[in-house]
Amino acid sequence: SIFMKQLYDSFAKIRVFIFCINGFFLIIIEETPHASRKDIAERIGISEDGVKKQLANLKRMGLIERVGAARGGYWKIIQVRVRNRMK
Repeated sequence: SIFMKQLYDSFAKIRVFIFCINGFFLIIIEETPHASRKDIAERIGISEDGVKKQLANLKRMGLIERVGAARGGYWKIIQVRVRNRMK
C-alpha cells in the first residue's frame, strides 16, 4: 500500500540520519578524543543533552568507551576505525 511505502521510506531516512550522526560522533572522537560534551555539541550543532544520549548509545552498542575520569579522560573507539573518509 502507499501508506506502507511512505512509512518504509520514512524509516529508511531515519536510519540514514542515525548512521550519519554516529559517523559524525566517531569522526570527532577519533580526531579529538579529549573533546568534552560541550565541544562535541558545538561541532555538531546539537544540545549537550543530545550529545550525552548519543554517547550513551554508542557505548551501549560497544563502539566507544570512556578511559579515565570524567574530567581529564578521553573517548576511545573500540570497534570501528574511521579512516579514508572523503574530505
